[in-house]
Amino acid sequence: MKNDAQLDKDLLTALRPYQIEALCMIRQYISSDSMKQALVKMPMGTGKSTVIAVTGSELTPSQSVIVVTSTKAVRDQLIKDISEEVWLKMGLTKRPPKTVYMLKPSTLTNIPDSPTIFVSTIQALLTLKENYVDQFKNLQNKVDLVLFDEGHKEPASTWQSVIRSFGKKIVLFTATPVRNDSNKFQLDINFTYTYSYEKAKKHGYIRDITFEYMHIDNEIKTFAERIYNRFKDYVVKESCDEGEIKCIIRCGNADEIRAMVEELKDKISVIGIHERFKNDSNDLLTDHVPENLRTSDISIWIHQNKLIEGIDNQQFSILGIYEPLPDPRSLIQQIGRVIRKGSESRKAIILLRENESYQKEWWDSYIEYERLISLNPEEIVFKYNDYFMKVREANPSTTYLNKKFLKRFSVNSDQTVEERIKKYQLPMKANVFEAIDHIGDVQSYIESFSEKIIDDFNSLDFLILDKINILDKRTACIIYSRYENSSILVNDSFLEIKLEIAVFRFLQNKLYYHASNQYIPSFIYDEWKKINAAQLKKILPNDSHISSVTIQNGSINYNSFNRMVVDSQDVSTMIPDVNDKFNLCTTLVGSRKKKLGTPSIRNYIGFSNARISQGTEYITLPSYLDWLEEIDMKITNSSYQEHGIFHRFATVTDIPAKVAPKSILFQFNEEDVTLKTDYGTLTELDQLFYTIKDSKFNLKWDDNSYEIDIKFSFKEGKYVLNLTTPTNEPNVYVSIKNKSKIRLLNWLNEEQAFQIIVEGNTHRYFMGNFHNIGIPSDYNWLENIFDEYTLSLPARTKKINEKGNKAKGSIYKSIWDPNSLFYLVAKKGDNITNISTIKTLLQDADYVICTDLQTEIADFITISETTQTVCFIHCKAGKSKLSASAFQEVCGQIVKNLDYVNKGSNRRPNYTYWEKEWVNSYYKVKANRNIFNPNNLTAEGIWRKLKEVQNNPNSKTKVIALVGDAFSKSRYLAEKNKKFEKQKPEVIQIDYLLNQTAVAIGRAQAEFLLSFNKL
Repeated sequence: MKNDAQLDKDLLTALRPYQIEALCMIRQYISSDSMKQALVKMPMGTGKSTVIAVTGSELTPSQSVIVVTSTKAVRDQLIKDISEEVWLKMGLTKRPPKTVYMLKPSTLTNIPDSPTIFVSTIQALLTLKENYVDQFKNLQNKVDLVLFDEGHKEPASTWQSVIRSFGKKIVLFTATPVRNDSNKFQLDINFTYTYSYEKAKKHGYIRDITFEYMHIDNEIKTFAERIYNRFKDYVVKESCDEGEIKCIIRCGNADEIRAMVEELKDKISVIGIHERFKNDSNDLLTDHVPENLRTSDISIWIHQNKLIEGIDNQQFSILGIYEPLPDPRSLIQQIGRVIRKGSESRKAIILLRENESYQKEWWDSYIEYERLISLNPEEIVFKYNDYFMKVREANPSTTYLNKKFLKRFSVNSDQTVEERIKKYQLPMKANVFEAIDHIGDVQSYIESFSEKIIDDFNSLDFLILDKINILDKRTACIIYSRYENSSILVNDSFLEIKLEIAVFRFLQNKLYYHASNQYIPSFIYDEWKKINAAQLKKILPNDSHISSVTIQNGSINYNSFNRMVVDSQDVSTMIPDVNDKFNLCTTLVGSRKKKLGTPSIRNYIGFSNARISQGTEYITLPSYLDWLEEIDMKITNSSYQEHGIFHRFATVTDIPAKVAPKSILFQFNEEDVTLKTDYGTLTELDQLFYTIKDSKFNLKWDDNSYEIDIKFSFKEGKYVLNLTTPTNEPNVYVSIKNKSKIRLLNWLNEEQAFQIIVEGNTHRYFMGNFHNIGIPSDYNWLENIFDEYTLSLPARTKKINEKGNKAKGSIYKSIWDPNSLFYLVAKKGDNITNISTIKTLLQDADYVICTDLQTEIADFITISETTQTVCFIHCKAGKSKLSASAFQEVCGQIVKNLDYVNKGSNRRPNYTYWEKEWVNSYYKVKANRNIFNPNNLTAEGIWRKLKEVQNNPNSKTKVIALVGDAFSKSRYLAEKNKKFEKQKPEVIQIDYLLNQTAVAIGRAQAEFLLSFNKL
């Protein structure tokens, strides 16, 4: 782009020296061959708009220029500045020879043919690019130069794409430091101009500032009163008219703004500005910055984010910060509104509460930054490549470390692929994806895929060191370096270098991807879908011990857990809650031994993000590629035997027949995900749960509604959310470590970070997987606690009773009725004819004590020192073969005594009566309670012995419901084979009673056994 334009004498006379220097640099840049970006950094209030106006009109007389800014308010002010006010302030009669054109997508029909100065917001350009493709292409062809005001924002990924898509020279203008902390610009060091804050203050172009601290509480009334008094005092001390001074108050939300206005409205002219005040009935509240800002006679302007940047009026002299700014850059921009100087020499005043003095420290760090940059202007562009090479060269050429002889790292492209890949190691981790469309030429796709990753990494300022294609493995590796500041530093910097690797491999129709920093480029989600849980669970060997499971509630309730993690030596041996069939398994960790004497192999599976890992050690890159092959073989194995842990939760299914969403719950992991506005302020959605009607719902944020259309894409295997009005988008971004901020809807579509109740209420969708929830009619977990025995009784034609029948006569027996459950226990199961658990436990017992009657903890307790087992036995006979009432009673008895069962409990029962006889006149029985007590222990000694056994970590505690004829396994299973609506009600009641009792017993560190006679 050739430039021979000359500035006339009058203009040169009117311009300030530093403005001329900036314009000279821009003219040289325009005439150069550089296609990197130029930078003009000038403090707030030093006439940045003047440089923009002169560049757009005088330096480019025959070209079209587009001036891009961040907000509508700044756009409107720039149009006035470029068209009229800049020239008026300089005392010039000339005006731009070009048309100054406000670019609005909705009204843009024809692009002017003559040289034009287009002025647009970045959002308008994004809308134009996405929804008005032809007009955007015409604009791209027409524009010769891009001027980006507030250019510190340019690195935002969505903005990068639209600004750089013009393919033209770009000049960035900024009043605050550019982001050389993470240098995402493509700046040309030869075309940067910096005019420091200190120089501007020294030369008298901007105001000096004074911070004042207010010793007040958080009350809005108190703050408003102090601001008002300071405003009045300032007017008197500066000997000026009240109409010459304006004050800005920064609040934290719309409610604070409203309350502040109410406190001040009867004392002074005031206005409150916030997005939520659209169509507000209060005339003092508005949703936009008034166009007449420069001429308005309003004294106090209250806002949250609307007046932070780009609003220029020298009458603003006082800034009151009620709610602190979220970061140093925002603070600098906010202070910039009050340092613009007119002909007067007064100072700007910044009012802070005393406990917010750190805001002053942020300002001081900015001043120091400006001072150091003015001394070392080349450091405004951080050349990480140079820095990396210096650090690499500073490393010793050889060293002995970690018991290995090592040489300094270098990239040698002359080495063979085999030699290069042997240099690297990585953990056994990968995210697994499945292709959305068929890939024809895999090798070409690998090359294209690599370039996309490299482009993405470059946008994050990752330094690409090497790319290795392993063609026979359908694999590519990218070696890169990135940096970050030490996490322990506050206002100092110490850059820490990371040397990392990204590997991707194609196996059949799957993509295995791993990057050291766990960053996944967004484009991958456009071309691939996360592999579903049904395939991922094949990775887990069926004999694994499950040490951890993350459970997601399948229901959406405010009075229940949302997500919980269960850790155990082996979760699969824990008692499952029948309600787990309504819950979803989202991650698990399992381990197994390959052989004795070797460490267990740990497997992690994340079903919601399709992430797998094995172990913690690093393996060589060739070994890693072999490991991926092993994983792929497991995933494609059709004869896989599923681990039992998956049977306890809702079943993962293929896409169901009905996929219409009925409600949605957003899932934000607060440890990893932060919601922010474009201004950097922390924010949150007004609600996370929404009802969906006709595939639409209204997203609520900041008291506004945004209609969202949600549809399921069968091709992509996921739900897609879109705004029904693309131009009306919430100002919410998702901030994630190691990734550029991303718009909320884009992130939701990538991560599928939500849970959906699907039409019919039988399925749930959670982060990429469908789950069939509910208890199946043939749910048979309870069989695990069943213990069926057969008895040889003297009067088997009768029902088994609990303690006997009413006895006649006056003679007392020394043992219970042979047809009774008490007799069975007292005889240690001698009358049981089959091999059953109850018989084994009784015959292994060294101590058998009857604890029935009075405040009993069970009917019997047994202790086996040989097998280190304690049993609490509760007897209950019943007349029905499926007696729900019998179970209601025995389960209640069990649960109320679990505090005694728990190994960790110090609670002692009333055991004094254990040393007395068991006497009952109804049964005519006087029995010795100490049925087996080989060491003649006292009652206290027996309890101490029981606890002594329990304290052995290898011991077992059993709680046994001994129910005789009250339960028939064959009758129960016959009912379970029926559909739910055909089953007897007592079967469902028994299921819940027994399961909840088993769960309670499990939490008391014991095991439940239901022992019954075979009928």
